[in-house]
Formats: sequence, structure tokens, C-alpha cells
Amino acid sequence: MRRRSIRPDTTTFPGPSSDELCGRWLSVVLSSVRGDTSGVEMACHDVVEALAVRPDQLTDAVTRFGRELGGEGWLLTELTAWIGELAMMAGESGAPLRRFAAGVALAQGWADGYLYSTQAFDCTDSLTGLVTLPVLRLRLGQVYDQCASLGLPAEQVYCLAVIDTDFSNRPPLERDAAMVVIGDQVLLEYRGGETAAVKENRVLILTSRTEATHEQFRGLLALLHQYPLLAGGHVIGWIEELPASVEMIDRYLVDLAA
Repeated sequence: MRRRSIRPDTTTFPGPSSDELCGRWLSVVLSSVRGDTSGVEMACHDVVEALAVRPDQLTDAVTRFGRELGGEGWLLTELTAWIGELAMMAGESGAPLRRFAAGVALAQGWADGYLYSTQAFDCTDSLTGLVTLPVLRLRLGQVYDQCASLGLPAEQVYCLAVIDTDFSNRPPLERDAAMVVIGDQVLLEYRGGETAAVKENRVLILTSRTEATHEQFRGLLALLHQYPLLAGGHVIGWIEELPASVEMIDRYLVDLAA
């Protein structure tokens, strides 16, 4: 009698399909939703589709997820928990969702949606278009929370670029026009998710701390100095290190905005 050789079973079992994954994720997410769920469902489908078939666009999809649901009033902590659930359900395929870049994309998208849509009137300076100091305080708190969850010191990842001005010897309309110019140029230069706030004659820009940060900021200052309207206005700038602890933020901002 001939014995059959027994070979190990090499069959592989794929992870859940995108439809199955999305269905399982939605069952968790929608358990917290009351009323119309269409916006949440569309945002969830977008992230799952990118994770499954458009991995190069996942960061953009996570940013949209944060922006759209932030605009509906969901808190960043809730969105972070939902993305964490998806990452866990997706297994190894969900690894990109656990990376620092995904967390930053989610936070930046949320800030755009939550702070600049439904609450834009209260959060934006009407003259310059920059956000107000309370918005910057909120954003700094989010940055510290996000960095803490990733085990990173916030002061090593972010910094504040400060522009100080003095147009006190100018007529009111000229002072306003000068600040409008500065606000416009700041918004044109920093369009990658940075938070730029204004407090009277001082602009504070929360930006990533990279090798290019100083060069970019010097370029902005050089551009501002080319405007005749700003000449003689004591327009100077510097980079401020963030404090080591979130508990020091309030005093830190008071001192900077003084």
C-alpha cells in the first residue's frame, strides 16, 4: 500500500475585503451617531477605499475624514478612536494608520473642519483672516496630546514662528492696511496645515520643526520688508521653542502676546 505524502497546508487566508472591513468599522462608528449618518458613512468609505486600493492617497483621505467630521462637530478624540478601531480591524494592512503622519493628517483636517467652518466667525480675526489666540491655544493642546500619544516631545516636532510689528506712529487706516498685507502673505506662505494667529501687532505661526523651517521663515520676512507700506514698521521675526509641558502653554502664550 502506497502512502501519500502529507504536505503542510500553505493556503493563505486574506484579510477582510474592503466592503467587509468598511461594514465592520461602520457598525462601531455608527453606534455613536444619532440622526443623519450619511456624512459619516461617506467619510468612512473614503478612508477604507484609500487603505485598500489607493494607499498613496491614504494621508489625503484621513485629512478629509478629519475635516468633514470635524465640520460636523465631532471631537478629535472621537475621530482618533475611530481610526484606531479601523487600524486594529485591518490587521497588518492598517499599519499606515498607526503612523505619525496619519495622526498629523487627522489632526490638521479636524482643525480645518472644526475650527474654520461652523465656528469661523468667532475664531477668525476679521481684519487679517488669521485665527485668534484661543484657537491657537486649542491647536497647541491638540499638538501636545497627539505627540504624547506617539511618545514624541512636542517641542521637538513643532515650534512657533513669531512676527512682531510696531505701527503705532501710523494713522489707523494705514496700520490696518499694513496688518492686512502681513496676514495675506502669511496665509500665502503657510498653506500646509499650519496655524497662524494674530494678537494685536503680533503674529504667531505654529509650524512643523524641520530643517527648512528657518529658511522658509526668513524668506517670508524678506518678502515683507519689500513692501513700502511696511517700511519703518519695525517688522522683525524669530523662532520660538515650545515649552516642555502643555501645562506651561497658557503662561507661554500670555508672555508671547504681551
